[in-house]
Amino acid sequence: MLGVSVLKGSEPYQMALDRVRNDPEVQEAIGQPIEEASFMPMGNFEQKNSSGKAEFQFDVSGPKGKAHVQTRAVMDDGKWTTTELEVDVVGGKKFTLE
Repeated sequence: MLGVSVLKGSEPYQMALDRVRNDPEVQEAIGQPIEEASFMPMGNFEQKNSSGKAEFQFDVSGPKGKAHVQTRAVMDDGKWTTTELEVDVVGGKKFTLE
């Protein structure tokens, strides 16, 4: 399962997970602590020299519920930037995190 650890260990995946875990609206919706609920994120990750792109979908859960996360990121000059981060709470709201 080398691919899983590479995806989960990638900077854009960790950036998205950290932002979801620290967002007050998501914390209110599904509770804390927020944990990864997907064994394997789905998506694509490409990095070549100082550029790249990533797109992931994964699930998170808390004591009050679960949510599906969709994120996109690009790397330019060696720095990752999240371009899209959406959290869709199961049976609840959908958040776009800035």
